[in-house]
Amino acid sequence: MSPPDVLDELIGTLATAMSDVRALLDDLAHEAATHDAVEVLVRRELSRPGSIVLGAGVIRAGGRADSLWWWWRRGTVTSELLVALEPTSLTFYDVEHQPWFLEPLQSGTLNLVGPYLDRSGTNLMVVTVSRPAPGAPAGIVGADLSLDAIFRLLVATPAGRQLPWVLENLEGRVIASADPAITVGERDVGPWRIQRACPMLPWRVVVRASAAASDSFASG
Repeated sequence: MSPPDVLDELIGTLATAMSDVRALLDDLAHEAATHDAVEVLVRRELSRPGSIVLGAGVIRAGGRADSLWWWWRRGTVTSELLVALEPTSLTFYDVEHQPWFLEPLQSGTLNLVGPYLDRSGTNLMVVTVSRPAPGAPAGIVGADLSLDAIFRLLVATPAGRQLPWVLENLEGRVIASADPAITVGERDVGPWRIQRACPMLPWRVVVRASAAASDSFASG
């Protein structure tokens, strides 16, 4: 496969996965007022084969009485993630100043943040996708995406094993990489300048300008 063909297939695969994530957020927004309905939706997504979602739910932060955190995450057993939302707590997690909470409320649109180290309980590198939740107090519906799952999804495609590629955000920070010399979170990874923007996403897939036969790891 030529580098442009590889880019097309990887972007198509990623677009399909992100369409599923958007559909999940739409469903969560529709059910955002009901804890049990949100739980059913999230658990169903986390158990779906091929899902890139690590955790998802609804979060509102409107003062101690109105704050809520309905969030489930994937693990050995899918469980509800509990955090301290009271400012007086020694382990207080300041939701209202997190970019994934603040930015979609300011823009009124879908927002992606990361990759970053999630310190709310997973301690994993994630990308968070979020959008405003209907109703009051102000809040978001969102999903944490597993960088490992994104890598596995892309490398499982025929294109994903043809030649080394990098998925990065528009700041040049690596989200996933098929080159073992390049790690998640790196920036400015070098002259990988055949690139293709991901439609509807602030990401791009990049491959080397010249991919020799030795670059292919389809045979090894």
